[in-house]
Amino acid sequence: MKSFLIRFAGIALAAANIALGCQLVFGANGILELKRQRAGYFEMLEQDRILKETGRKMSSEIRLLGRDPAFLEQTIRRELNFLKENEVLYLFSGRGENPGTGT
Repeated sequence: MKSFLIRFAGIALAAANIALGCQLVFGANGILELKRQRAGYFEMLEQDRILKETGRKMSSEIRLLGRDPAFLEQTIRRELNFLKENEVLYLFSGRGENPGTGT
């Protein structure tokens, strides 16, 4: 009887260990979920870095627009297609087609 109880306790402990191991790996807060969250975290860090860099560039451009008349004129001409007197502006579709060959 005593060996039966020892054997049963060993089997029960082994089953409990297997269940806890599965919970550790596959559970709601398990290793697989941790890896998924960690990947999302690093993706957000990269997006944050890109947004900060974009913000720095835009801040620099805003300062230049307020301080540099030549940069302001260049930006207005490029963004709004403003022209000086006696200037002609040619706008292309940018589709890469060659009108002479039809390609």
